Amino acid sequence: MRKLDFFNQAPNFYIFHEKKNQTSFGGFIFILFVIFMFLISLLYLYGYSSNEKFIIEYSKYYSPITSAQRDLLNSDPELNPELNFTFDGTNYVKTNYSSNFAFYYGNGQNLRYNVNHAIFTHKTSEFIVELLYKCTDIIEKKCDLREEDKDFSLYRGNYYNFDFTYPTFVLNHSKAEPFEFGHTLGNNFLFNFDTPISYILQWKVVKYKNEKGIFQFLDSWRGNKNEYVAGYIENLGPSPLPILYRYSYSHMYKVIGRIQLYNMHTEYEEYKRSEIKILSVLAEIGALFTSIRGIISSCFAFYSSYFDGHKIVQKILFKKIKDYHEYKGNKFELSPINEDINASNNIIKDSLTTDLIIDNIKEENIPNFENNTENVNFKKLSCFNYFFSNIYCKKLKFKVQDRIDVSNEIVRTYMSYEYILFNQIMLEHLLMDYKWNDISLKELRNNKLLKKFENLEFGYS
Repeated sequence: MRKLDFFNQAPNFYIFHEKKNQTSFGGFIFILFVIFMFLISLLYLYGYSSNEKFIIEYSKYYSPITSAQRDLLNSDPELNPELNFTFDGTNYVKTNYSSNFAFYYGNGQNLRYNVNHAIFTHKTSEFIVELLYKCTDIIEKKCDLREEDKDFSLYRGNYYNFDFTYPTFVLNHSKAEPFEFGHTLGNNFLFNFDTPISYILQWKVVKYKNEKGIFQFLDSWRGNKNEYVAGYIENLGPSPLPILYRYSYSHMYKVIGRIQLYNMHTEYEEYKRSEIKILSVLAEIGALFTSIRGIISSCFAFYSSYFDGHKIVQKILFKKIKDYHEYKGNKFELSPINEDINASNNIIKDSLTTDLIIDNIKEENIPNFENNTENVNFKKLSCFNYFFSNIYCKKLKFKVQDRIDVSNEIVRTYMSYEYILFNQIMLEHLLMDYKWNDISLKELRNNKLLKKFENLEFGYS
């Protein structure tokens, strides 16, 4: 379970009198990181300046509703608008339609005898139009086509063609109001006298929403809209007209074709538009910075954890050998402090530096480094040695990895909290039992760093 604790943070230590060990390899990686992120930032900024400043999302929703709910939605003029529907049959005939043709429209018994050009104004849920032909013999219930109404269409046979148009919109995502009204959309309906057909149309509602940003809460106060509604007609295609509906007004008219528009409100399309601002681009760049930096830091941690331990041990050994050679190169004098001090204690006066007090210094007690310095190998290791140490295998028996592994073992042992605390307790007992040669050294104020702090804190000069 302890391995699953990811909340505790590792203790921080100073290393080489610094907060962290900064290496040449780390500096090189950082330069590459800066160059890479600079290029990535340029690409993001170029994409922002050259591309559209909006993100568009499209969704389609479907939900069955009851008749009561449909009636309520039909009362909304945005969801059930009133439009002008235009029929034009003059583009496909040799001569105009005769008075034998008529339009039946609406839910009441409304007839329009001029079918060459007609405009109907209805709500989308109430629009229905039938093309009728007056029967030749009502008593005999005959509806034969008259001679003057035969083959006057541009198509061969008894076909009747109409252009159907209605007002619609053009969608423009880059404008504040995305629906540009004032346009028309057309369709073409073809009927045959011998095989009556029915065209089923469906009104499709389109909703357009602007995603609210930081300052969008002021839109209602400014009078700006965040949601727009429009619609268009979808043609579901022709189907044979049932025999039951092929005659109207007690066989006075024959139904050649029917066009009916339904507004079911069971589904609608929705667009969501969110504006891309420069702050969003900068936030994405910052998030990318953080993510890549986290990946590099994690990878670099594998390198640093082994490099730092090995470097610390090297530094200690190098300083020990260096101090020994400096000691051998200087002249020291031994003289007693006074009669009260143990004769075994001596004062060593360095002719080049300050006086040193050393207890029982003897030549034979100084370690012999002359024979050991040649065996110490401070050869510089490559960064790959530290990386590969993470997958160290004892069976390979690599001496370089052994040195790195042992140095880290030393650091883990001596830098552990329990080891430092144990030595501090032991040192405290040792100092309590120690007979000081120089009483002034017993005071903490003798420390140079504490003197510096005391002078700055209390204003001493």
